[in-house]
Amino acid sequence: MAELLKVLRTYLVLGVLAIAVLIAYRLGTTYSWKTAPEEDTLMAPLLKSGAMFRMDRRAVDKPLERGAVVAYQKDPRDPDAFLLGRIVGLPGERVAVKDGAVLVDGEVLSEPGRASPTLGKVPEIRIPRGYYFVLVDERNDGRFNTPGANADSRDFGPVAACRMLGKLAH
Repeated sequence: MAELLKVLRTYLVLGVLAIAVLIAYRLGTTYSWKTAPEEDTLMAPLLKSGAMFRMDRRAVDKPLERGAVVAYQKDPRDPDAFLLGRIVGLPGERVAVKDGAVLVDGEVLSEPGRASPTLGKVPEIRIPRGYYFVLVDERNDGRFNTPGANADSRDFGPVAACRMLGKLAH
């Protein structure tokens, strides 16, 4: 009888350890900590340059919603380089930037908390399936009002869902 209890106790301990390992694995593959790029002040005040943030990598396995802040690959050839931005346009929508406003399907996008205009001009485009229109929060900085200077969809167009690395977790 004592031998049976010893065996059962061993299996119980091994079972608890296996569950702990599975939980740790699941958390490790779901969330990761990243540091905002040093040159990135474009998501202030939400994130300051060099700030740490938690990213939910599994959130990009399903359709993302407008307003989500995401990390995405800057260049597919460099998996470590990423940018941060807020999704403002969803697949199938028409998006334009005109007269300081973001237009979605011809209507001015309501962005609570944003009082400053969006600089630059983007002619109306329809966002293809599997793509998102992503803008930084700091959109009125004059440095970013020239072609090639924007770190968002104003310069390089919609971002493919396959380039999304994760969604900022709260």
